[in-house]
Amino acid sequence: MTASPTAAEHTGRLILRRDQQEGLGSTVRHLRRSHTRGHLVSTCGTGKTLFALRITEKLGVRHLAVAVRSLDLAAQWPPPPGRGPHGTVKYSLATG
Repeated sequence: MTASPTAAEHTGRLILRRDQQEGLGSTVRHLRRSHTRGHLVSTCGTGKTLFALRITEKLGVRHLAVAVRSLDLAAQWPPPPGRGPHGTVKYSLATG
């Protein structure tokens, strides 16, 4: 007997966990109101990048600024069409 493929294997896309799916709807409703902001805080490895990507998809975001502390984290984001492997990456070696 073989294991059934997951939804991600069928579509090639990673899927959100149930708690993320529930949070996605409320986050998108909040951000669609004018003059609102969001701040996502969660521990390492819990899917913040995937969650943020799904938010941008739902909102139809055309321009997005992502602040990360390393190029490794920047590499988690897919490149925009016509850009290099990390889109446009600006970085600073400042320590303070």
